[in-house]
This record gives sequence, structure tokens and C-alpha cells, in this order.
Amino acid sequence: MPYYLRDVKEGQRFVLVRSGDIYTKLAITESYGHDCHMVLRKGATKPSSLAHSCVVRPIFKYSEIKQAAIDYKKREKTRLLMRELKLAQL
Repeated sequence: MPYYLRDVKEGQRFVLVRSGDIYTKLAITESYGHDCHMVLRKGATKPSSLAHSCVVRPIFKYSEIKQAAIDYKKREKTRLLMRELKLAQL
């Protein structure tokens, strides 16, 4: 399933699939009634804009992945405890 620029959060880094360049999403502004996604290419000094439908690969930090795994384990543990409580009530 493709990941689009519109799905990337502000401040997150990503790789543009068609060129392989690394970008950072700065903001979403409105220009002529359309949303404009402002980005900064690695090594560039001037921001540019990209279409919201560009296919990208987000770059996640290790700490974000680790925290997501911890949160998932907590949710799973809570779900299992709730299931046990429900079975105990029967």
C-alpha cells in the first residue's frame, strides 16, 4: 500500500520514491485555494512545494519505533486482561 505525502506529519523526514531524495515536511499552506505541502530537500536552503499525492517512504527514528512497540504491547496486555475478566464473570 503506497504512503503519500499527505500522510506525513509536519517535521517528519521522508524519501521521495521517484527521485530518491530526502526531504523534511515543513508545513501545509493554502495557495490559490489548494493545499500546498512545503518541504525542504536535504542540502537545500530554500523550501519548495510538492503535490500531496507524491509517493514517499517515511523515515522513522528508532525511538519512535520502540515507543510504538511498547504501546502495542501495553494495549495487547490490557486486551488480554479484559478478556480474562470477561471470562471470569461468566
